[in-house]
Amino acid sequence: MKVTVCFGRTRVVVPCGNGNIKVNSLIQQAVMRYKKAIAKDPGYWLQVHRLEHGDGGILDVDDVLCDVADDKDRLVAVYDEQDPQHGGDGTSASSTGTQSPDLFAGEINSSNMSAFQPYQAASEIEVTPSALRT
Repeated sequence: MKVTVCFGRTRVVVPCGNGNIKVNSLIQQAVMRYKKAIAKDPGYWLQVHRLEHGDGGILDVDDVLCDVADDKDRLVAVYDEQDPQHGGDGTSASSTGTQSPDLFAGEINSSNMSAFQPYQAASEIEVTPSALRT
């Protein structure tokens, strides 16, 4: 099993064996691969707040990956990083943790947009029946 984790416009493919790893372990592997992809040293600061499935669901870090995602799924990381990349090197991120699936508008239709608000340090996420339907 393998999944693609999107950090802004940069996507990293993470092999997950048979999928019997926790989402937290997937996040650690994806961060390591992302740092390598953008040519940053292992000490570069990056914090992933959550992973969202393409359908807008938030993955729990304690879940086993194969229970919440399928082979070749695309997951979107909501994260903060030390020094966001700007320019023409194909990487993009936000220091406020507000990455938007709009970057993939041509690849993800509007029914796949996140029903959840961007991460705010002092915010709460209220999951309502209407948010679950979207």
